[in-house]
Amino acid sequence: DWTAQKAGVADTIVDRVVTDETTGANLLTTGQVDIAPVFGVNAQRVEATKSAWNFTTSVLQVGSWGLAMNQSEGRPGADVDLRKAVYLALDSKQLTEAAFSKQGVAFDTLVTPNMQCYDKSLASANPPYDPDQAKQALKQAGDTLDSDGKMSKDGKRLTLKIAMWNTTNQAGEYIQSQLAKIGITATVQNTDINTWITTLFTSKDYDLTLYSYYSSLPNPVIFPSQPLNLNDPTFDKLSAEAEAAPTGSDCAAWNKALTRAAANYDIKSVGVSKNTWFAKNWTFAAPYNGAF
Repeated sequence: DWTAQKAGVADTIVDRVVTDETTGANLLTTGQVDIAPVFGVNAQRVEATKSAWNFTTSVLQVGSWGLAMNQSEGRPGADVDLRKAVYLALDSKQLTEAAFSKQGVAFDTLVTPNMQCYDKSLASANPPYDPDQAKQALKQAGDTLDSDGKMSKDGKRLTLKIAMWNTTNQAGEYIQSQLAKIGITATVQNTDINTWITTLFTSKDYDLTLYSYYSSLPNPVIFPSQPLNLNDPTFDKLSAEAEAAPTGSDCAAWNKALTRAAANYDIKSVGVSKNTWFAKNWTFAAPYNGAF
C-alpha cells in the first residue's frame, strides 16, 4: 500500500557520485549528504563524529577480493611455480586487515556467503599461508638465493611490479614485505582507480594485483572467462561453461571453474571489505554491496 504520499517518502532524492572515500566521509560529517557508505579508517572517523549520524548498519561486499598475477608471455607470473610461491607467502587474514583497516573479513572462496552458489568446501583448494613451502616452490621454479638473500634466475634479480588500487590502504606494502621474506624484490604502485584499471587492462605493465571480484548481483557471473591477464585455457573453458549453464546446474559448473582457478594458482581468494552505512534522520536496510 505504499504510495508517494505516505509520510516519510522523500519528494526529491539527490544521488552524488563520489569516487574518493575520504571526500564521501567528509560530505557526511559536514552535513552535505544524509546517507553514505563508508569503510576502513574513514568509518572509524565518521563513527566518532556522533553529531553527523543517528543511524548505522553494515554489510559485507558481494564477492571476495583475489590475488591475481599477470600470466602474459614473458612475465614472471607465467610460471606456475612462481605463482604458487607468491600465494603461499601471503596470509589472507593479515592481507585483509592491511587492506581494510581491520574492517574486513577474510574468505578462502571468491563466492561469499551472501551470494548464490556459495560452497565453503571450495576453500580447500585455495592456496594456504606457508612461507616454507613458498621457498621450496621458488627453487622448483629455478630461482636461487643470492648471498644478499635475494632470489635470482639465470643471473637476473627476481623483481615483481605490484599494482594496487589505493582504496586497499596498506595491502601493497604488506605484500611487498612478505615477498621480501622469501627473497622476492617488489615495487608497489598505489594509484586511483582509473590509473589502476589502465595498468591492468591497457598497458598490462604489472605482475601482481589484488583485484575486487565484486558483483552488483548475488551470483558468480562476476567471474568472466578472461579475467585480468590469466593464461589458463582450462579455466577459460570451465568458466564459459558455467556462464552458459542453466539454473540448477550452474553452481556445480562454477565450483569446477573456481576450483581450477585456485588449484592452478590463477587466483587466491583473500577476503571482503565491510561497508558501514551512516545516516542522519533516515532508517533503511542495506541487503548487500551498494544496494539499500
